[in-house]
Amino acid sequence: VDPSAVIVGPSIAGADASKLAVASSYINASDGAGGVSRQWLDGVAVHYYVQSASQLSQFDNALRCAADYLNFQGAMAEARCNLPIYATETGVIAANAQGGRSYRWRLLVYAALGARCCLMYSWDTASYPIAVYESQVNAVASLLRAGAVISRLEIGMARVLVTIDGTTYEF
Repeated sequence: VDPSAVIVGPSIAGADASKLAVASSYINASDGAGGVSRQWLDGVAVHYYVQSASQLSQFDNALRCAADYLNFQGAMAEARCNLPIYATETGVIAANAQGGRSYRWRLLVYAALGARCCLMYSWDTASYPIAVYESQVNAVASLLRAGAVISRLEIGMARVLVTIDGTTYEF
């Protein structure tokens, strides 16, 4: 219907071995006409969530976000898929007292690692709030405007240090 539409898939949540296998299998699956599904895509998609309070300290940090992205990127390379990666969904649970920081980290990590976009979960609910983080998200998004150059990214369990257009920021 819209020839300018960007088609991405499959949309998997997480980058553990079983999900990476599904994604790799999907992009190499036959299209029934002599090709494979990745030939019909403009990019591949990954989602990043931490869905329970018991996982917050272990999984909701910039190191884990970067590792998941890089694992997905590596799996796509091994599957001979060189399509751009889109972070098509990410959100934080209400139990995350540092939700604004998590959103900022994700934006910065995905941008620095080359993701084409980062779509944050935007259905504002009691379980996955986003409106309360609007100013924090917008502050980072304004740094990542078109043409911005990220020359440094250092990530840790409790901070992200990034240099954008020659200015260093710590989050």
